Amino acid sequence: MNEPAPPHGSARRCTTPATASTGTCKTRHSIGCRHSGSPAPPHRPDDRRTTMTDPHVDTHLRWGILAPGGIAEDFAGDLVSNGRQLTAVASRSLDRAASFAQRYDIPTALGTYAELARREDVDVVYIASPHAFHAEHAIMMLEGGKHVLIEKPLALNAAQVRRVHATAQQHGRFVMEAMRTRFMPHTRRMHELIAAGALGDVRFLLSDHFQSLDSTPEGRLWNPELGGGALLDLGIYNLSFTVDFLGLPSEINALARMTPTGVDVETAVQMTHPDGAHSTFGTGMAARGSNRAILIGTAGRFEVAGRFYDSGRMRLIDTSDRVVEDFDAQFDHHGKLFEIEEVERCLVAGLTESPRMTMAESADIHAAMDEIRSQIGLRYPGDAPPTQLTR
Repeated sequence: MNEPAPPHGSARRCTTPATASTGTCKTRHSIGCRHSGSPAPPHRPDDRRTTMTDPHVDTHLRWGILAPGGIAEDFAGDLVSNGRQLTAVASRSLDRAASFAQRYDIPTALGTYAELARREDVDVVYIASPHAFHAEHAIMMLEGGKHVLIEKPLALNAAQVRRVHATAQQHGRFVMEAMRTRFMPHTRRMHELIAAGALGDVRFLLSDHFQSLDSTPEGRLWNPELGGGALLDLGIYNLSFTVDFLGLPSEINALARMTPTGVDVETAVQMTHPDGAHSTFGTGMAARGSNRAILIGTAGRFEVAGRFYDSGRMRLIDTSDRVVEDFDAQFDHHGKLFEIEEVERCLVAGLTESPRMTMAESADIHAAMDEIRSQIGLRYPGDAPPTQLTR
């Protein structure tokens, strides 16, 4: 379902409307934005990291939500405010499910997850339970015949990701990690510009993701039994963003400050990537940071302001510090719609995983997280694959 490539050596003009979901270029229109009339970088369907997906989506899929927590509020809001069908929500507490259902006009509230897996009026399930249960709940839904979108991180470790993937393949169902940054307009634009040579040789990526979050020792973020800590909750964005642009690391060095409960409150990571590129990222849950990303090349740099993982704002700056392009995707939703549309595109195309966020890459990213956790001494009770699912 990718767009056809232009003839070899030619460039295609950008005809994308300047809508809230695609973004607009605000200042110097010199590299292919629709305002300038200059050639846009060509798309490359044979390279999943520079390909724009087809805009056609299936808005008639029937969605269910497993675990109506805070992140599920954003997801449900994006679904219902954009005309999608949300038919069921399941929680361990029927009262909680009923309250969530009332807020979003969902027809069915369920008090167990097994009931959701058995529903015949649900095509796709969004899993928003704590990290430690993602793999377990995904497998339950896949075995029930559902397609699955799993909130990041997909699982606690690479072994669990591979187990989920194997189950999806066994049942012929779609599965994807809900890493919305992969589908954001600014991320896509960055790949287009890199493919056009705007950055030259890409050499370094710097990012930080620091939030001031709940520090209650009994809370989820401090609880190793729930997969707590900054790395899995926040640092996964940095790691996935870095791998998307620089490739998987060949060398990792990590340091951390740990909480009394045994999870990381702050983690710093340095990595080496193919062709000798390097990256550094920091993440923490005790103090708010700039949450920016800077991708540096020999011909210029990208600066992603605000929250690099979902801001939609990116500037291309050349080696003279001149702003060449100011790209600002102004959208009126939480950013979850971009990953929802990717699921829809893939199912229309008959795919069982996204070419932009493959399960193999999710497993490789989790393997890198496994190495970081090994170096900083972060262990979870659920690291070993569970032998029996809790129904």
